[in-house]
Amino acid sequence: MTPEPSPRQQAIANSLVGLPFVGLVDSVKQAQRWICQLSNGVKVRAVELEEVFNAGLMIDAMEGPGAAARQALTGTGAAALHHELIRQAEKAYGVTIADALPTWLKMERSEYSSWNERPRVKWPRPTVN
Repeated sequence: MTPEPSPRQQAIANSLVGLPFVGLVDSVKQAQRWICQLSNGVKVRAVELEEVFNAGLMIDAMEGPGAAARQALTGTGAAALHHELIRQAEKAYGVTIADALPTWLKMERSEYSSWNERPRVKWPRPTVN
C-alpha cells in the first residue's frame, strides 16, 4: 500500500499539474525508432528514454534536484541498468535531468484529464553555431 503524501509533497505534486511530456521527437510514432544500445546489448527506443527522462524530472521536482541520479548511483543489477538508462536519456536530450528541471518547470501548462493525455512537447535542444 502506498503511503499518503505529506502536505509538502502534496503541494509540490499539485504545482506540477499541467506540465507537458517532453519528447525527443515530435510524435509517438517517431519515438518507436531504436536510438541506442546498453552495455548488456539491449536496444533502447526513443520512447523508453523519453519515459526515463520525464520520470526523472518528476522525481527531481518532488525530491530535489539530482534525486533521480542519486537513486541510480548505488547498487548493481537493476540499479546499474537504471543509472545507464538515465545517462543515455541525458545524452539524448543534451542536458542532465537536474539542469533541465528549471526549464521544464517554466514550460506552459495545460489542462488534461489523464496522465496519458498530457501534451507532448519536443525538448528544446541547444543550437550550435
